[in-house]
Amino acid sequence: MNQTATEAISAEAWVATALGDPAKVLERQTVEVRAPGPGKIRVAVRAFCLNFNDIDVIGGRYTTMPLQPPFVPGMEAVGVVESAGLGAEHLVGRRIVGIPSMAFGGYASYAIVDAATALELPDWVSDADGAALHYPFHLGWFALHERGRLNRARRCWCTRPPVVRDQARWCSARHSAPA
Repeated sequence: MNQTATEAISAEAWVATALGDPAKVLERQTVEVRAPGPGKIRVAVRAFCLNFNDIDVIGGRYTTMPLQPPFVPGMEAVGVVESAGLGAEHLVGRRIVGIPSMAFGGYASYAIVDAATALELPDWVSDADGAALHYPFHLGWFALHERGRLNRARRCWCTRPPVVRDQARWCSARHSAPA
């Protein structure tokens, strides 16, 4: 593993070649992934999450961050840190989930990730479950606490055992229940 990389590398990626249905507009292509700059890490991606925001970006409906094709979507990525820019060298070799720079680029075999968003994953969390930690976790928490106004006076009934993708809802509901 390379502590600091100064060269770009090639990666296999799913590239949105047009705006539309992901099943129709994503094509597998070879892309260049730059060396990580200060505060960035380059991750050898093992898993990523196709979330609603990604579908909206690919479909041209995500107005917060409109992208024009061609681009590599992907707002989360799980993998091992292959190299790091200045200030992020301590993450090299660690398995993390993180948000790629500018919240796209995760649908590739390598991605540049903001080191500040990297969460180290314990061994008991699979790559697939780890991919659901950023946006799905936070959206579940937001749904319960902001929209659902969950608090100690209100109860939430969980109808199945928690898995990582449901962890925010389960943890929030459990800790909000009366003691």
